[in-house]
Order: sequence, then C-alpha cells, then structure tokens
Amino acid sequence: MIRHSQLREREAIDLSDGSRLGYVTDLEIDVDAGYLAGLYFDVGRRRFGIFGSREQRLVHWVEIRKLGRQVILVGALPPKDR
Repeated sequence: MIRHSQLREREAIDLSDGSRLGYVTDLEIDVDAGYLAGLYFDVGRRRFGIFGSREQRLVHWVEIRKLGRQVILVGALPPKDR
C-alpha cells in the first residue's frame, strides 16, 4: 500500500522522451466507481519565484507504467496486437 505522502516524494519520468514531469501534487479519485483515476503533476516553471501560476498535468492511471521506490514511470499505452 502507498500513501499520498509517499507518492508526493516520487518524481515522474515520461518514458516517451525521458523528460521529468515533476512531483505528484494531487490525486483524482472517481468516488462513484471507487478507484484512483489519475495523478496531477506541476509542469513548467514559475517566473519571479513565488509569483505566477504553474500548469498542472493530469496523468491518467492507465498511463502509469511503474511505481518505483524513487520514481514513477509514465508512458502511453502500447499499441494493441491485432
């Protein structure tokens, strides 16, 4: 089991290009269905230190490839075999 506080300590890496997505800032939970729908990450940089807003990116749960001890690996679903 993983706590929200533990997720916030892990940085996400996009497998498609190796870029860093940042750290988990929030969760999206589908309360009707009872499951974790996705994770939010801050992307971009703030200008002038604390001023300005940051853009958040939602990564849907199906895009999470691996929850490691230090990082979260994120990538699009592989193409389906026909």
